[in-house]
Amino acid sequence: MSNTDDRFASLMQISRDDPSNSDDYFWVRLSAAESSALSVDPLTLQNEIHADHAMVNGLLLNADTNFIEAQRLSIGSWSRKELRTNTKITYQLPKSDLLAENLEGYARALSTLRMDSLTTSGRRHSKLIVESHTLMGLFKLNPLRVFDLVFDSVRELADSKHGDAFATSLESSTHLSDIIGFRLTRCADFKRRHKIAQFELKIAAEKENTEIGRLYPYLLPVDRSLYDKARSLQGVSPVDELYSDEPKFLFLESTGSKAGLLPIQASVERIIRLGCGTHALPKLRAKMCEQLKKRIHDEKEKHDENQKLESILRIVFFLGPNVCCDAALTTELLKYFQRVVANKREHLKLIEPAIAKCLLPGLPLLRPNPLICEYIWKVVHQLPLASRGKIYKHAMFVTCSTRLTQIKSSADKSIMRILRRLSNQNAKELGRKLGKLALCHPLTVTKAVLQQVQAYPNMIAPIVQALKYCTALTFDTLTFSVLEHFTETKSKLKEDGQNFSLWFSALCSFSGTLLRQYHDIELNDLLRYILKKLDEGEVLDLLILKDLISKLTGIEILKDVSSLEIQRMAAGEKLRGLHENSTSTDSKRRMKGILRLRTAIEGSDASKSMMLRLLLAIAKCRQRIVLKTASAQMKFLGQLFDECHVVLLQYISFLHTAYSVAELKNSLPEIQSLLCEHQLDAAVVFHLYRPILRQTLFSSLDTSSSLAESHNQYWKKLSRDVKASLHSDELWGLVSPEFYLTFWSLNLEDVYVPKELYAKARARTVKYGSTASSTFDQVTQLPSNVVHDELAESLNVELQQLIEHVSRGTQCILRKNSTWVQTADNLSPASVILETCVLPRCKISHADALYCSNFVELVGRSDTDSFSFIQYYDTLFRNVSYLIYACSEFENKFFATFLTSGMAQLTRWRACDVYKRECWQRSEFRNCLNQSSVEASFKDYLRVLYKWEHRLTKGILRNLQNEDYMEVANSLSSLIAIVDTFPVTELLGNYIYSQVKRISMRDKRDDIKTISNRYLSLLNLKRASWKCVPPEDDSASQS
Repeated sequence: MSNTDDRFASLMQISRDDPSNSDDYFWVRLSAAESSALSVDPLTLQNEIHADHAMVNGLLLNADTNFIEAQRLSIGSWSRKELRTNTKITYQLPKSDLLAENLEGYARALSTLRMDSLTTSGRRHSKLIVESHTLMGLFKLNPLRVFDLVFDSVRELADSKHGDAFATSLESSTHLSDIIGFRLTRCADFKRRHKIAQFELKIAAEKENTEIGRLYPYLLPVDRSLYDKARSLQGVSPVDELYSDEPKFLFLESTGSKAGLLPIQASVERIIRLGCGTHALPKLRAKMCEQLKKRIHDEKEKHDENQKLESILRIVFFLGPNVCCDAALTTELLKYFQRVVANKREHLKLIEPAIAKCLLPGLPLLRPNPLICEYIWKVVHQLPLASRGKIYKHAMFVTCSTRLTQIKSSADKSIMRILRRLSNQNAKELGRKLGKLALCHPLTVTKAVLQQVQAYPNMIAPIVQALKYCTALTFDTLTFSVLEHFTETKSKLKEDGQNFSLWFSALCSFSGTLLRQYHDIELNDLLRYILKKLDEGEVLDLLILKDLISKLTGIEILKDVSSLEIQRMAAGEKLRGLHENSTSTDSKRRMKGILRLRTAIEGSDASKSMMLRLLLAIAKCRQRIVLKTASAQMKFLGQLFDECHVVLLQYISFLHTAYSVAELKNSLPEIQSLLCEHQLDAAVVFHLYRPILRQTLFSSLDTSSSLAESHNQYWKKLSRDVKASLHSDELWGLVSPEFYLTFWSLNLEDVYVPKELYAKARARTVKYGSTASSTFDQVTQLPSNVVHDELAESLNVELQQLIEHVSRGTQCILRKNSTWVQTADNLSPASVILETCVLPRCKISHADALYCSNFVELVGRSDTDSFSFIQYYDTLFRNVSYLIYACSEFENKFFATFLTSGMAQLTRWRACDVYKRECWQRSEFRNCLNQSSVEASFKDYLRVLYKWEHRLTKGILRNLQNEDYMEVANSLSSLIAIVDTFPVTELLGNYIYSQVKRISMRDKRDDIKTISNRYLSLLNLKRASWKCVPPEDDSASQS
């Protein structure tokens, strides 16, 4: 027993003296405590443990739970330590086992390869692959590393038949690309990498199952390093510096410089699809450029043009954008492409990637050369816009070298510097510089210009002027970029959802201005985009077409038009020319724009003409916009409807100007087809067909014409079609189709002559002529007084022609007025005419509104049977408040013009002498008012006027008392339009004044306040002319 104690004592002493043996010490002490053969006092051991706290960790590693609990140590600390220790062991043991297994496997592989006789005889090359697979499966080895060892073993056989046999045995491998890629990555670390990689490149070039694209991730440096280096040159620090600065395939540099391209030609042809850059390989690039020149001028391959093109494209793809380092080579290459495409257009598909990946991105490497841009455009303009767009889109993001990125960054700064300094005064000077930059950076210039336009719409005019030195290629990229911006998911409305976004409005205006200024830009693509969007129900893109038509043709539909301008719409060309201040140059420019737009709409193929398709798309959008638009804002819906209506009027006016009546008749479908098949509104169809209907009507009434009979037959056919297509039999029982067609066939100049405008214009011209000096006019080279006298005479002649036209047309039209109304009831025809004819047409335009008022007055003046002029206006004033509320903003302007004209006519008859001269002769006024004398009938007429005024006042007050925006805004707008003729009575005027005053003070909507204050200011000017006497006494004051 004592010997055992002595051995334990000596072990404990050793463990105490050497801290590294602390675990042994605790093991001895614990064993002694548990052994009954050893006389170890547990209390003594506990004291030793507590005396030396540094040894507690060792104790926890060796003690068990019972001992720790007996010694009253912390069981929690021991449990956590035990858990961490077991976890560590659990994770480390598999790694250790795997490492040991890998070491054993690689040792086995090395010994197998070393002992193999393949390096001398090559007889077991196929068995070597099998043994490698066995080792990988047995020892779980990395296949890439195993085959890397195999490549090292057979490297000396690269030029022998045994190497070829080994390469053949690899064909069954499905991961050959990964194997070769890993090998190339390791080769990049060796100084003699060009020799090491020869064998691998040979295999990559010859084996069909090698996926070249899978090699790219194994090559160095990573693409990100190029961008980081470019950013560092711009002052932006890269994220990290972990990437190598060596270019991919750097081992080709020394290979190409020593033995030329022929030794690795097969390899190059297989890896060109990788997009590898040659920016850091000047020797290789120079040799490839030389070989490319030889291929272009090689006469031996002329018999096989396809093979020659493929070989040239291989080299071009490998050079990438660096093919443009040589301007002469680039020119020869583009000329060759032109010849190839001219002979066979199918080659465009092969040349398209070369332009997108090589030629366009490489333009910054050249000096500004407009000839090269012209050559590129001659090749790409034969492609459709979709293909050209893909080219531009891809070329915009191609960056093959840090140098190219640096050049583009410098160009960005130069372009923005020019655009910031640009103004109308220096547009020519800075435009030259911008055009020079656009020769090398067309895509960059396009991007910067559109950014500037969207941010600053007031810069559109100088920017368009500055683009005059750009090439067709730049304009094409600009067109594509504009369309790309239109197709983006960015909202075209502001955040309030009621107004167009600034960027969208600016781009629409820019597109129209650009296309007006430069006639070489194609319109077809933009029109196709608009048509496609309209077919998809995108109404907002109509704003593009609106700006396009207004800029090219000068056709604009104005919302706020004065009464003089509305009357001028019925004047002749001489009078309109005096006020438009348009020169012959402007007229020629408009006609060129109209012809250009017509050519673009029709296209080269008549079967693909967009003329009718655009018309139907716009008309259907106008009809469906209220139901299809997901918006609860009536104001916004009204604005969209007005935009559609304006574009429709613009487009129809363009068709009437660009096409003759015969051409329009041949191009448009029949009226019945438009009404029934396409289900267009009758007002739109007749507005479109009016030139045809008007010519047919006057030709059928002209008995001296040889074509009168054919036109008469066509007129009868139209009557039958209209009767079969529109409304019901109840309508045709009241009104004849003849009257219906006549109403929709005439224009304003057929029923109205602005005599007052001609009188004022002639008086002003005579005045100027009498005071003019003897100076000569610059246009006619005649004295100024002679020119004014001739102008006054021409105005007088034009006025007489208009009067004769209206008189002759009125006489011809009124020949058949006896058959217009087909019932004896006076009330029904007036209501039907108002509902089916007047109200739909008076909301088309200002001219149509004025026409409706004058046509109805013409019908009343002709004493048309069973048509009551008084019943017509009584029905109108009974429903006028509802009609005002049912209008959009534009429609309300047109309806107000109609009301103004009608009320002006009624107000003019307030004078007794005028009433006696114009109204007393009508049977309707004598019969309806039931008075035997003129004075009594005139008094009854004043009472009727007061009743209508009271009814109108009551309806408008009802609208103004509501909170609905459309009711209040439309009513105020109508009041402003008719302020000269309504109100007339002081009592009714004060009611309206009080209500409008209350709105201006209490309403929180700013636009409503603005309109109400404007009306109050106009009303204050008219209050002095109000009549305070009742209608009975008004006749006395008139007499």
